[in-house]
Amino acid sequence: MEEGIKQGLNGDVLFFTVSAVIIFGIIIFIRHNQKTSNLKALEESPEERKNRKRDFSIIKKLFDLETKNNAPEGTLDDQTWEDLEMDKVYKELDYTLTTPGMQKLYCLLRKPELSLLEITRRNKIIASLQKDRDNTSKLKRSLAFLGRQNQGDIATFIYENKHKVINKLI
Repeated sequence: MEEGIKQGLNGDVLFFTVSAVIIFGIIIFIRHNQKTSNLKALEESPEERKNRKRDFSIIKKLFDLETKNNAPEGTLDDQTWEDLEMDKVYKELDYTLTTPGMQKLYCLLRKPELSLLEITRRNKIIASLQKDRDNTSKLKRSLAFLGRQNQGDIATFIYENKHKVINKLI
């Protein structure tokens, strides 16, 4: 009888071990496919990039959080944004690879920079990225691995008081 119990336990251990290995393999496979999919975004044609599906409720989240209580002078209000058909302009300019990148681009368009000093600083960064193609390529590849969020919202996570530990660090 003791031998039957040992065989039963060995069978259970084997079953759980095999199950764990299979589940782990599936997780690795899914993650690999996600990363491969994210890298394909680097190869999108201009037409594919322009026509990719965008959820503007997620894209505008950072802007909404940053301007909730106080929109800076020069900020485009919703009506002006719609009148100028800025969603179309956004789609033309959107070369972003990540959700935070999409959100920041939206903020830049909604809050045009008026300071010559800041415009000059940005131009220097852009020129540096255009000049150093190798590092720009590495940066794009790293960002592609980060990819776009399907769930969750990093902007809400950072900006709202639900996560007081994070807010203290910012």
